[in-house]
Amino acid sequence: MIHILGVGSIGSLLATELCVKHSVRLIMRSKTLERFTKASKSTIKIHNLRDSVTYTNTFPAATAFDLGGPIEKLILTVKAYDIHSALNNLKNYITPKTEILIMHNGMGVDRIVTGLWKESEKPQIAYGISRAGVARNGPTWDFRYTGNGTNIITHPPGSHTQLAGILTNSSNYVYSEYLDYPKFVAEQQVKLIINSVTNPLTALLECENGRLLELDEHMSLIKALVHEGCKTFGRMSEYENIYNTVVSVLEKTAKNRSSMLSDVELGRPSEIDFINGYIVDQAKSQNKFAPYNWMLQKLIPMRTKQVKYDLENVIPYV
Repeated sequence: MIHILGVGSIGSLLATELCVKHSVRLIMRSKTLERFTKASKSTIKIHNLRDSVTYTNTFPAATAFDLGGPIEKLILTVKAYDIHSALNNLKNYITPKTEILIMHNGMGVDRIVTGLWKESEKPQIAYGISRAGVARNGPTWDFRYTGNGTNIITHPPGSHTQLAGILTNSSNYVYSEYLDYPKFVAEQQVKLIINSVTNPLTALLECENGRLLELDEHMSLIKALVHEGCKTFGRMSEYENIYNTVVSVLEKTAKNRSSMLSDVELGRPSEIDFINGYIVDQAKSQNKFAPYNWMLQKLIPMRTKQVKYDLENVIPYV
């Protein structure tokens, strides 16, 4: 049995991919579970835009307090800041034989995971990042999937899971690739630099991704952020390639709205500390300063707090 906690866009796509050959059970908060069973009839729909096919599957689901026994395999696709509490809530069901695949944005989550268990009690861990183009169509579990993009999976030193092999050998709808840990980290750094540009800038400017390419002022800031990321990760020789990758991603996702923009608009916490904040921390560990990333790390929580205040206190005109 494969359990999935974090049934948003990526979690729903993975559930749809895996249920073809494996038993899949979803873990949800009680209110989310109620909406899932009533509004969506316990059903996830994925519309594959590339192949013009819709996949419709019904899944069993439970809260973290009603699982009944140890978890054999777990895929975690929650926000980075929720990973600690999510795993903590499941500690009674996690054993040293449990396999956990953590898919997330940002970097630095390994420090959270390391501190949760004694070495003798630690489960087997795998990490992943997703490039799959999937987005929600509305408030229910109805998603559109471009049919493009891959998942990249790795094991940190000393860990091994069957989960990684299950995903890399399963390519019904989504292609997953296994990379050795050093290569995975290199890919993770590039994605982090992309996210350090796209997420906070679209959230502050309240715009779709493509609009970041419209003004010279935007482009100057993008170049500065890419430069800081490359310098922090010791990859200045790759600056032009990584900058071009950032621009290419913005072009290909021009009509997309970043997850951080959605979070800020609703006054919710963001993953800023695991994206720009990680670059700031890494620079600091090298006795360097990353001023552009530092400023964005400060501005996003300020903007979120302002939006939350307005939502809670401003009475709309009738």
